[in-house]
Amino acid sequence: MKGFVQKFGEEFTIYIKFSMNNLQYNLEERTAKFGKSTIIFCRTLKQDNITAPLVNQLIRSATSIGANYMEANSASSRKDFQNKIFICKKRSPGNKTLVEDVKAVISR
Repeated sequence: MKGFVQKFGEEFTIYIKFSMNNLQYNLEERTAKFGKSTIIFCRTLKQDNITAPLVNQLIRSATSIGANYMEANSASSRKDFQNKIFICKKRSPGNKTLVEDVKAVISR
């Protein structure tokens, strides 16, 4: 599957569930799975002075999307919900950049 991240292994692939004619968007489950998959993937990497900070930041950023999405679901107001969703949206491109950085370092 092409898209947000290239396939590094089965654990690091984001799955989209299809149900009959409707696409199911269970973002809470998907963002949690993304965070867990990122942690599993990062554990497979050889850590050194260059990769350690990148891996640390990638894990923090990937898991924060799910945490912020869960907070958005329990927001106290519409404005609070919109703000927390905006934070999730803002984090996503950073994850893509971090994955590309880690990929560049480990491919050497």
